[in-house]
Amino acid sequence: MKKTKISSLLCAVVLILILGAIPNASAQSTMKINHGDLCTTNRTVSLDTNIPWTATSYGKWKYRAGETPNLVNVGWQLMNGPSVSHTFISPDYVRKTVYMEILNVPNNYINPALSDSIDYKQACAATKPAFRDIVLTISTKKYPERFKFDVTYLFYAARTDHDDTYQIVIKVIPEGAAPTTATSFAPPTTLNYTASQGSKLFEGIEYRRFTGTLTVYAPAQGELPQFSRLSFNVRASGGPRVPGVVVLPSMQPSASKLILLENVPYKINAHRTECTGAPGGKGDVTHGFGAGALWPVGQTVLNLNGTNSSATAVGREIKFDSNPAPFIGVRAVRFLQLWHWNVNNYICNIHWWCEGFSNTDRGANLYDFRYTINGNQIRVRVP
Repeated sequence: MKKTKISSLLCAVVLILILGAIPNASAQSTMKINHGDLCTTNRTVSLDTNIPWTATSYGKWKYRAGETPNLVNVGWQLMNGPSVSHTFISPDYVRKTVYMEILNVPNNYINPALSDSIDYKQACAATKPAFRDIVLTISTKKYPERFKFDVTYLFYAARTDHDDTYQIVIKVIPEGAAPTTATSFAPPTTLNYTASQGSKLFEGIEYRRFTGTLTVYAPAQGELPQFSRLSFNVRASGGPRVPGVVVLPSMQPSASKLILLENVPYKINAHRTECTGAPGGKGDVTHGFGAGALWPVGQTVLNLNGTNSSATAVGREIKFDSNPAPFIGVRAVRFLQLWHWNVNNYICNIHWWCEGFSNTDRGANLYDFRYTINGNQIRVRVP
C-alpha cells in the first residue's frame, strides 16, 4: 500500500515535469492576418502571432503556413519575429484562408493548427466614414447683396460596408465652432452617402466623389462681415445602430476647409487733362470695380492733388487753388453718388471741374490735376 502511494506520487511528478515542458492551452499561440483586418488589397500579408518575443527568442521558433489545412508537405522556416509574411498563391480577388503551425524548437512542441481569413479585394471598404481632398472654389458673388457668394465644392468620402445607413451634412460655420453648430450662413445640405459622381482609390480604399455648389450668406456687422474666417464642414451622420451603444453626433467623422473674408485696401487714381485755362473743364465720371470684383466696404476717402482729403460725403466738394492769384487755378471734385450696384458692378459717381491754371503744365497750354479714391474691400478666398 505504501509502495503504491510512492509510485503514484512519482508518476504525478513525472507528468507535471512533462506538462511543464509543453505550453498549456492558455499559453498557446494565436494568429491573425494583418492584425485582424477584414480586407486587404495587397497580395502579401502578415501573419501576426502572440509569441512574447525577446532577444533570446531567435532560433527557438519555426513555422509553416499554407492555404490548405494539411501542412505536412510544407517545409519549416525559422521565425525572425512574432510576425511573418505570406503571399497568396492565387492572384484572384476572393476570400483567403491561411493555415499556420508553430514549432517550439527547444521543446519540440507543435502548436495546434491556427487559421484566419481575410477578404482579398481590388478595393476595400473603410470601417467607418472618412473624408479627404476637399477642394473649394469661390465661383460667383451674389451682387448686390454683400458677403453672399457661391462655393463650388469637391471632396471624397470613403466607401463603407454600411453606406446606405450614412448621410453627409455640409455646413458653413465660424472657424473653431463645433460641427453640430446651427448656422444661418447657408441652409445645411444633406447628401446620401451613396449618391456620388464617381470614385477613386486612395491607399487601397475606394472613395466616393461628391461635387456641388453651396450659396453662403455670411452675416454682416455694419459695413463689414461679422466673421473673417469661416469653415466649410462636411460631417457623417447616421450609421449602423449597435445595441446598447449611443453614437453622439459630435463624434461622427468630419473634415473642414477654411474660407477667408479679407479686408483689402484699394486706391483708384484719376487723371484729368481737360483743364486748358478759364473757364476750364468739368464733367461727371463713373468709377467701378467691374463684374465679379470685390465688395467695397467701410469709409471711402476722396483726395485731391495729394493735399486735401475728405471722408465719405455725397455733395461735399473739395477745392484746391494752385495759383498764387486768388481763385485762379481752382480745381474741385466731389461725390455725386457713393458705391451702389448698377446692373453688373459696384460704381460711384464723381463730379469734377477746373478753371484757370493748375500747378502742372503738360505743355501746349494743357493743364491737368489728379484725384484719388481710397477705401477698403472684402476679398473671399480659399487659402
